[in-house]
Amino acid sequence: MTKTWHEALDATEFHLVLTQAALAAGNQPPPPLDPVFPNVPLPAELAGRARALLELTHELESIATGRLERLRAAINGMPARRAPARPRTGTFVDIGA
Repeated sequence: MTKTWHEALDATEFHLVLTQAALAAGNQPPPPLDPVFPNVPLPAELAGRARALLELTHELESIATGRLERLRAAINGMPARRAPARPRTGTFVDIGA
């Protein structure tokens, strides 16, 4: 049982490290992880590691939220852009009708 929890936490940690590196470099983070956690309780000896991963998750979420807020502010600060007017092409008249 502990082995499957180790594998699940390893996969979670790997994803968090990739996300942390991407955010630090200003790149797009990887797509969300869809982890498969065991259907058994977390062993007590892994609780500390799970808490540390949860703390890292919260830190990364805070960084990403700040990045999104800065992007929103930058976009909202841009002048409105109007679509260019379509040129008039005249009308078609069928004089043979």
